[in-house]
Amino acid sequence: MLIVLVAGLLISCATVYKFGKRYSSENVTKIIIGKTSEKDVRSYFGDPWKIGILNGHTVYTYCYEEIVFNRDDSVERNGNTLIIEFDENQQVLNYYFNIPGKEMPIIGLMMHKKNILRQQQEQVAWQNQSSAIAAE
Repeated sequence: MLIVLVAGLLISCATVYKFGKRYSSENVTKIIIGKTSEKDVRSYFGDPWKIGILNGHTVYTYCYEEIVFNRDDSVERNGNTLIIEFDENQQVLNYYFNIPGKEMPIIGLMMHKKNILRQQQEQVAWQNQSSAIAAE
């Protein structure tokens, strides 16, 4: 009975995946193209989640996403993304806020499928172990 109860609880729960690093998006309105510096951006948002190069320019990425895979196969997505491109003088050249991306949900789906497979394998192993104990 305990096995059935625990298995039911495991199956009924939603799976949540979190990506990125939390940051406050409240200061996005303070960004002024050509005037806001890299130093200003770091004071507004902290250290970026990722730093990259685009066409020779430094790019900061601030991203935090929560992807929830519900038992009914629905998917909920919460979070936001801020990408800031700087010019050669370390001033904001351009920025993009909340541009929907596809990479996070795809990565989340892959992790979700891997997690479900692992749970199924653990459940089978637990059932086999329980059967072996009962047979003794």
